[in-house]
Amino acid sequence: MMRRKRYMIAAALLLCAVNALCSDGDTNQKCVSSWEADCFQPADHLNDSDPVSLKLSAGKKLLISLEGLPDGPVCQWGREQGPLMNINGSVSMVTPRLSRTDSGMYNLTCKSQETIFSKAVDLRIVERPSKPKMSLDRINDQYTSPYFKCISEGSPRPSIQWSRPSSRDRRKDIDDWTAESSATTSNYADSGAMCCAKNDEGQECTQLYDFDLNTASMKPDEVSSVTINPGEPLVLRCRKNDDSSSIWEHDSKVLAETCAGNEICIKKNRQQKSCMLYAFIRSVTSQHNGTYTCKNSGGTKSVDVHVTAESFLSSQLPDQFVTTQTSSCLAADVSYHPVLQLCYWEAPDGSFTKCIRDKTATKQRTVKYCGPLKSGVYKLHLEAGGKTETKKTIVCVLEKQEPSFKKTDNYLFVETVSVLPANSTWMMSSLSSGNSSETNPSWEVIESNNHPASDGFCNQKLTSNVSTINVTVATRFKFCLTDQAGSRCSEERYEVPNLKFQASTAYKSYDGHLIMPLRIGLLALLLALTII
Repeated sequence: MMRRKRYMIAAALLLCAVNALCSDGDTNQKCVSSWEADCFQPADHLNDSDPVSLKLSAGKKLLISLEGLPDGPVCQWGREQGPLMNINGSVSMVTPRLSRTDSGMYNLTCKSQETIFSKAVDLRIVERPSKPKMSLDRINDQYTSPYFKCISEGSPRPSIQWSRPSSRDRRKDIDDWTAESSATTSNYADSGAMCCAKNDEGQECTQLYDFDLNTASMKPDEVSSVTINPGEPLVLRCRKNDDSSSIWEHDSKVLAETCAGNEICIKKNRQQKSCMLYAFIRSVTSQHNGTYTCKNSGGTKSVDVHVTAESFLSSQLPDQFVTTQTSSCLAADVSYHPVLQLCYWEAPDGSFTKCIRDKTATKQRTVKYCGPLKSGVYKLHLEAGGKTETKKTIVCVLEKQEPSFKKTDNYLFVETVSVLPANSTWMMSSLSSGNSSETNPSWEVIESNNHPASDGFCNQKLTSNVSTINVTVATRFKFCLTDQAGSRCSEERYEVPNLKFQASTAYKSYDGHLIMPLRIGLLALLLALTII
């Protein structure tokens, strides 16, 4: 009997092990979209005409759930010319992270004991433009100014715009995803230049690293540090409005003014008053790390160049955000390299919203969420260069509630809602004849209190009181509260109760008017007791 029991236990353990090895980790996964994956439930599209259109952002996964389909079918998902993936009726399938090359027509075919159906799906993977690569073109033509050239990729293919559009700008489509645009440098002889690639998913920009030697101080658009990937082009330029000669140095070594056969091309160009000197590298390597300095008799400016294949991502988001408005903006500062690929805000209800980004930022940007806010935890999900980061902030939307005052014979109470910690102050102003001004009373601070945060801080009930025992005339009280939402004050008029007024008057007139009859009564009582 014992041996049979051991066999049954061993069989049960073996069955559990087989189930564990054969089950999909996503078997019980709910079909809920997130910042990492979008959900697709075929049951919601049974009556839709083919093809069903799906649009996903590049870098996201596709979660396919058979929930809601009858008879627990077994399905296959894939392209006509590609491998097929099997999905059991009670299992969800998650694809690898998708890129723009995964766009195309897919088929979902499902079979059960009683039914068979097929659904065509047009899957479109959309991708933000890549950060444009700016280079210098037509540098060997001695009789014309060189051109700036910017190249960017995206899905759909981006369009490239320049900070100073001109009829001389030239655009060329390289393939289904890549665009190229050129602009003459003569249009930017007195300013910096920027090219921006834009499509339906967003915009990315690249600037010319321009240094104006006409001023000693750094201008807002001038940078002191540049981080760039190996293999990318780099364009530096300095300019001055005179005929004095300039030179470029790399780590204190003077760079020869030539382009032929040099890794670093030094190109001089003059337009009207501006004398410009370019330093152009077609494809940077680690050997191009260092400090580049442009020198002129009128000044010197430098920039540190860091060539690295390593990515970085960091963000700054306040721990708390307090507002009195139901519609406002959350903001975070994000530093990254090479490109901020994904950026989503997650609301307390689990919904996701794409970040609002600075349109012309090149290396650091502010990302925002603007719209209706609710009290609770908001999350910021970021990805750049394969690195991910999630930051949290607690939002408090302060409820609008007028303070409620309550009077007793000896105290004045107030009840309100606050964001803790908070500071409160009671003030009073007598309404006697000597201080009867209703419009500009003289306030005296009589009490101050600190209200620390305990279990929560948002929309916390706050009560406070002040003694009125020594108040004998009509008085105006003011209660002021200061917290993260700001400062606000409320006033209440306090009238002395009749009983209190009579007791106070009797107490003040004890010098004969009240004491004498009391003495007479006591003497009469003693006399009567003596006679008895």
